[in-house]
Amino acid sequence: MNHQFTLAVAESLTGGLLSDQFVRISGASRNFCGSVTTYSLESKVTLLGTDKEMTYATNGVSHQVARQMALGVCKMFRTDIGIATTGYAEEFSDNRRTYYQQAHVYLHHATSGKNKSMYLVSTKNLSRNNFRRYVAQQTWKMYHEYVNHLSADTKKIV
Repeated sequence: MNHQFTLAVAESLTGGLLSDQFVRISGASRNFCGSVTTYSLESKVTLLGTDKEMTYATNGVSHQVARQMALGVCKMFRTDIGIATTGYAEEFSDNRRTYYQQAHVYLHHATSGKNKSMYLVSTKNLSRNNFRRYVAQQTWKMYHEYVNHLSADTKKIV
């Protein structure tokens, strides 16, 4: 992580797997400030400030909730960038509908006002843990592409 941005992560679906990607790197503490796993709906509301009505109406799985989680973790750790993951790790049904493996990922860059989001759906019916790993890997990749693009833009300006 050789760049000038500070980062924090809010995880639900990935449950710490994304944070693990960052802390594996020697010197990560120069950029990576921390993470929070908000698996319950109430923790998303109380710790990250997601809208309670929307969080409960969507079961915490939506683009809007991911966005609010990213903004909330950015504020909590006072970082340049906040990333959030939320979704369903496995397919299931209730008496109203079927929920498919899906992930909402949101990257909020507070200092630039830029944002990036990603929606992932498994068409392969991956195991619960394989889907969670896939989401963490794709989010890691999205983050690196984002900061590398920003670094390239900064070099062009100078």
